[in-house]
Amino acid sequence: MILPVDIFLYADRLPASVSVEEVAERLRGYFPHAQISPRGEFILHHVAALSETENPKSEIRNRKSDDAGRREKVLEELARELAGIRVRDPEKDASFTEPAYGEIQYEKRRITNTSIQARGVLYDGFELARILGRLIPKEERTPHHVHIVLTNQLFGTWGDDLRYHYRVSVYSIPSLISTTGVVEAPAKPREFYLEKQQLAAIGLKDGSLEALKQKYAGQFIDYDDERMTEIVFGYALQAVVYAATGNPFCPDPTCRFFDAHHQSDLIRAQLQGDKFCENHRRLLHRLAMTWSGER
Repeated sequence: MILPVDIFLYADRLPASVSVEEVAERLRGYFPHAQISPRGEFILHHVAALSETENPKSEIRNRKSDDAGRREKVLEELARELAGIRVRDPEKDASFTEPAYGEIQYEKRRITNTSIQARGVLYDGFELARILGRLIPKEERTPHHVHIVLTNQLFGTWGDDLRYHYRVSVYSIPSLISTTGVVEAPAKPREFYLEKQQLAAIGLKDGSLEALKQKYAGQFIDYDDERMTEIVFGYALQAVVYAATGNPFCPDPTCRFFDAHHQSDLIRAQLQGDKFCENHRRLLHRLAMTWSGER
């Protein structure tokens, strides 16, 4: 078991219903001896940290302009890479193509302008984590540093049924947790989809989708759901345990570490209090005791 010492929380264009400070405070309750630090946007934080200290031969008077040029080059490359990992066909594995100029420019604007949302764009989750992971400085790229990106960006992974699926989380360095994924990845009640199809067949009218959502209120999580912070905290807890043990999930559907594939499972696991199976209860206790030097 690896003991995480520093836990960094990044806030990437989150909805107003998510409080990163509250997530951090809840994590401190379980890992009181870890340094838990909220940070801003992941890319902007790490690109801004780039400096000429890695190139000591540069003249001091040129550092400012050189740093700006280096950051601009990194942003250009990131924009190209992000545009290149868009999932263009959900039924084809790695359906990546050389991105168009407009797509690259869009990604660059999205990186630098925090008001732009990546709505309707699906990215490969593992490739996204790989690209972001390269920005983490070497001294923070250790098993004792946990980087958790809380984002509204939509990502997916290739499934055993030979198609992409939306995901709430990808656990890696860094780990990614998507609020859009909370809404779109776990399946809603079957009856909701049937009624939505019926409405689409006769032509959706203004307010009809909202009325349908109201009919099934409480049975799934929506974008402005006031419960979103609590859910994000549960997945952040999984990310820390992944860093410590390599396994973020639990087969017990009542445990907060359960990998939910349906909205009803997510609601049961994440919103019925801090319930853990016996194994994970002991694990969390062991982590806390190890930090404090007890056994």
